[in-house]
Amino acid sequence: MPASHATPRHRQIVVETTMRLASLPEEQPVTACLQFATRDPYAVSVVFATAGNSPVVWVFARDLLIDGVKCPTGVGDVHVFPIGDSVVIDLCSPDGSARLIAEAPAMTKFVDDMLALVPAGTETRYVDIESELAAICKESFAD
Repeated sequence: MPASHATPRHRQIVVETTMRLASLPEEQPVTACLQFATRDPYAVSVVFATAGNSPVVWVFARDLLIDGVKCPTGVGDVHVFPIGDSVVIDLCSPDGSARLIAEAPAMTKFVDDMLALVPAGTETRYVDIESELAAICKESFAD
């Protein structure tokens, strides 16, 4: 009998919280919707929304958030680090930069929920490498 490689049923975690945008002359509240899905177990997406502006979406490695709630981490466009009872997320792009400050308990709970859903080191259970490679090859070698 051939081995079964059943992909687990996909699930997601969505948490809405308020952060403070500290990169402006005056701090401004920002609604942040944190999202983690087993379809992409290596990434976290955050949708930031402020009154009167279009939402901004950032996607980055979940390890940055997992490590960043405990110690400074990040190289490049995203840096995450704890400070007091807060977690700071620094974002930088060609269009500008932003420093967001979140409450540490909310961020730690989100990280704990992610790790309960997909423990560190088990991410590959949720990725069908063969299908992903086939899709890449199909796009790369399309007529």
